[in-house]
Amino acid sequence: ENAAIFISGYTDEESPGRLLQSIKTGDTIELDGKPITVKAQIKRFNLSAHTDKVGLGQVINKVKPKHLVLIHGELEALHQVARSGDNQSLFYIHIPAVGDKIELGVAPEQLSRQQIAKIQQPQEFDVMVETFGTDAWLRVPEEVVEKDPRWQTLSISGIIKARWDGVNLKLAPMQPEMIIQEEEIEAGLKSGKDCCAVCQFFSGRFCESPDSPLFERRVDPLAICDQFQSKVQDMSTLDTDLLLAEEVDY
Repeated sequence: ENAAIFISGYTDEESPGRLLQSIKTGDTIELDGKPITVKAQIKRFNLSAHTDKVGLGQVINKVKPKHLVLIHGELEALHQVARSGDNQSLFYIHIPAVGDKIELGVAPEQLSRQQIAKIQQPQEFDVMVETFGTDAWLRVPEEVVEKDPRWQTLSISGIIKARWDGVNLKLAPMQPEMIIQEEEIEAGLKSGKDCCAVCQFFSGRFCESPDSPLFERRVDPLAICDQFQSKVQDMSTLDTDLLLAEEVDY
């Protein structure tokens, strides 16, 4: 009663698959000389056996399955489909080998709690804004906080980075290491010394000077190399708040 047979393509007239197509739930068939009452659901889907990546994407987006099982294809091609669009953020994706078992309703073991939350938990919800004098509080629904582990991560620091994007307000949790890094950047800006924090090649906590041994590496804001070029001429007139806002990578 809890089983189903889905036929997804062409079946030859002489094949068992064609016989299955003519059977309905509740019919009685003879199997090995014994009458069997069919309790399973039998459905046929007219899917192309030679669709391309775009066609597969259209089917996936229309059906929106909880589990997406990719089989019958070159392994690299299957991984490309898995990585397409928002598939990894929307579905549990499986690329099983012969003999592997998939337990429906259960997340794959290799997924992190945050990744599972992206699939299971709502990505948008309403919050209440409450004002107390000059302060404003965002009240998040209790059920969202209790079920989504990402809010537990946020509670580690309790600090949110807020940024206006036009008329939209974007919020992002500040991890402890991010807080430490921003404190280091601010210390470098206020030190009045030549250091990475005031170098024109310092961006998003990384060095962007192709001639520097630190190129494309995360650097200490208080460090310096022989490729240093100051982004300001007069450190005494340095607007640390402005520079800090420019250098923080949201």
